[in-house]
Amino acid sequence: MKKLRMATLVVVTIMSPTTLLAETELSIKLEATKTKAAGSINPPNPRDTCNEAKQNATQKAANIGYKGRVVWDHLSVDSDCKVSTATAGSAGVFYTFTARGTFYLK
Repeated sequence: MKKLRMATLVVVTIMSPTTLLAETELSIKLEATKTKAAGSINPPNPRDTCNEAKQNATQKAANIGYKGRVVWDHLSVDSDCKVSTATAGSAGVFYTFTARGTFYLK
């Protein structure tokens, strides 16, 4: 009987760290935008504006405590950002870049 108790204790001790490692990571999906006004002839740099949208999303996640790794969603064929436009008058355009990513706690 004493050996059974000892074996049970050993199994529980070995399984505890393994069980903790098997837990899923805490994550949250956030989206942020960056809007720039520009002329239709000279639009803003898409890479820079996309990075600013990502920075906004990262800041949003940091404000609620998620400072771990990030996995960005691919919202278009060649970029992590989606671009939408709205016309402002005859020559002006508002370019809105949207970035969405999954942020992990650690």
